[in-house]
Amino acid sequence: MNYLLSQKHPMLIVPLKAQDVWNLYSIKDNKLLPLPFQVPYVDQFVGSSKGWLVTVDDNLVVCLLNPLCLVPGKQIGYDPNTYITLLPLDPPCSVFNHICKIVLSANLTSGPDDYIVMAIFGADHHVAYIRANKEKEWTYVHHNWGVLRDLIYYRDCFCAINYRSEVIYFNVADRSFFKYLPINCNVNLENLKAKNLVKSLVGELLLIERIKRWDWHGKLGYNYTKGAKVWNLKLDSEGWE
Repeated sequence: MNYLLSQKHPMLIVPLKAQDVWNLYSIKDNKLLPLPFQVPYVDQFVGSSKGWLVTVDDNLVVCLLNPLCLVPGKQIGYDPNTYITLLPLDPPCSVFNHICKIVLSANLTSGPDDYIVMAIFGADHHVAYIRANKEKEWTYVHHNWGVLRDLIYYRDCFCAINYRSEVIYFNVADRSFFKYLPINCNVNLENLKAKNLVKSLVGELLLIERIKRWDWHGKLGYNYTKGAKVWNLKLDSEGWE
């Protein structure tokens, strides 16, 4: 377990033969790690953040699961180190049918009483956040930045990327928002569908652009990945608005 906690590179979650039992796969080491875990039945995985899995059920209730504590065959109960249910989102918008991403500001095991959860949700990619142990409702952010493609917690702020490759910083402490247009990203990227923000091992903020193309095989159309580009978002002050 100490080995797993020390890992900082991304991992894959792969199913095992047993029902609802999964394992972590290290891309860096090219091997399965020796810690299978069992996830209770859920309708959808939304992703992961700070080492916790994020799931959502039929009623769009978000749960956080610690895979290091999900021992196969063991009832998880309501241990806050293992299983956390967030307050339900109740947005003032008319269309709310899915959650795109959930991001935590801290690992809940090391800071269980002081963390913020931010969500991108709905067809128009609305934004909301909550101090899970201190607030009784979500705060909904109204913005005109277009569809947000990804969200990350970086340097004590939440950062989102929109379809124009603009980085929006959310400073939850004073509820301020800033937009940054990366000046080193000087090509037209609007046609690239997939955009992700990641933090490198040396602390750089990187933008990953996955190049997608549409093609036909007879009468059957399909979408495929042609390649990818990586941009180092050097946050020059000239790019701020």
